[in-house]
Order: sequence, then C-alpha cells, then structure tokens
Amino acid sequence: MIRKRIQAALLALAGAICLSAQPVAAASKPALRIDADVVVYGGTPAGLAAATAIARGHRSVVVIEPTMSIGGMITGGIACTDTGTPQFVGGIAREFFDEVASVERRSEYREPASIRFHGSNLAWTQPRVWDLEPKIARQVFEAWMRKEKIEVILKRQILSVSKTGPHIRSILLANGLVVSGRIFIDASYEGDLMAKAHVSSTFGRESGQQYGESLAGVRPPHFARDYTEAEFASPTQDYMHHGQFSANLPARDRQGRLLWGVEAGPLGAPGSGDDRLQAYCYRLIAT
Repeated sequence: MIRKRIQAALLALAGAICLSAQPVAAASKPALRIDADVVVYGGTPAGLAAATAIARGHRSVVVIEPTMSIGGMITGGIACTDTGTPQFVGGIAREFFDEVASVERRSEYREPASIRFHGSNLAWTQPRVWDLEPKIARQVFEAWMRKEKIEVILKRQILSVSKTGPHIRSILLANGLVVSGRIFIDASYEGDLMAKAHVSSTFGRESGQQYGESLAGVRPPHFARDYTEAEFASPTQDYMHHGQFSANLPARDRQGRLLWGVEAGPLGAPGSGDDRLQAYCYRLIAT
C-alpha cells in the first residue's frame, strides 16, 4: 500500500513538472507594441513641426525622443535665432515664434537688456521676437503636443529596424517597445534611424564646386579687427557679439605639444571640402 502511494506521488510530481515546462499563454506578458500612421524619430523643432502638421491633417502620429526633453537646440540653450530675413519665415515656424514671444510678454517684464561685466552693466541689444527663452520655448512645444493629442515617448533609443524591402515597417526601442507605422521620419540630429535602416548617407563639408555653392566649403578665418585695450576693459557690443580676440594665444604647451583640439597643418583652401564633423559646444541659460 505504501509503495503504491509513493508511486502515485511520483507520477503526480512528474506530471506537474511536465506541465510547468509548457508555456502558459495566460501568464505571458502582452507584446509592447503601438501603431501610428506616421512615426517621427527625434523631438527636434523639425520633428515637432512635422508631428503637428500631421496631427492637424487628422492622421495619427507618435514622436520618439531619445533624450529626456523635446525641442532640441531651441529648448536646450540656443536662445538667439540666426535669421536676417524674418519676413520669409512662415507656416508652423512663424506660428511657433509668435506664440513664444506672446507668452514671454505675458509672463515677465523685460528691463532694458544689459550684460553684467566686472560690476558694471553694459548695454546690449533689445531682444527680438526671434530671441527665445528656452524654457518658454519648451512650454510652447509641450502645449502643442497636448493640444494636438500627440503621443511623445521620451528617453528611448532605437535598437533595430524591421523592413520589407526598402520600406520600414517597425522599429524596436530600448525598452522593448515596437513602434510600427506607414511612414517614418528621421528628425534626429544624429540620423540614428537612417543609420539603423542602412540608408546611404554622407558627412563632412562639401566643396563649393560640388554643387556650385559659392559659400560652401572651407571659409576664410573670420576676423573683424584688433580691439583696443579700452575695449578689453569695457567691451563693446561689437566685441562681445563677434568674440574677437587679438591676444597672442599660444597653440602649444610648455613642452611644445599642440594643445588639445589644435591640429597641425593649414586650414585648407577657401571653398575646398573635407570629411570632418562640425564642432560641438555647450550653451548655458541660467534663467
């Protein structure tokens, strides 16, 4: 009797082990997947403008931004927009600049522009419509995303791309989310989506001859003039804007080695091309 009970217990245990080894559909996690008509990779100003236009056209769109904030350089520190022809800026871009300027006028009183220098206030140009406060620009972009009901995914990098022939069908993000769409837009600064999709690309500086562009290629060094000792002590707006220095700055350290970032050899003939990348720098807005 005891032997039969032991055999029955062993059979029951073996059955339980076999059952536990089988996949249980009810307990598995559902696949992380979303679908949209258009998928925009990169929450840069261009990407957000594209998403806004798509949403206004009554199409579903999702924006994927690999960093923690949308808006790119405009919300990250570029407060002065370089444009000498604002009359040619229209559409969504003009709408954005006008709305940021309107919010800034409502939110704070602007004193005459000045720069603090060695205990003195130096006069500066009065901010224009194009001179943005980055935090206000971010607030406007975020308000647009809410208004148009655009889904924004932050802090998720692209891992891989699924294609059928030359067409992208879906992308896999770092958190396991699969995002599929009919159209994909790479609005990132780095072009990660294009790279993962094996889209041909190039980099570097094109020569002026390649496409007949007179201002392309290597440019002559920008030097306005030598500044006086008086201007060094109390810089003018011209000095502060152009950042010219007439001091004799050495390119080598005390051991005769070139300083980091300084290369030997000539700059290159004006108008010629090269395969170098543009320098990256940081700008800090402490407001």
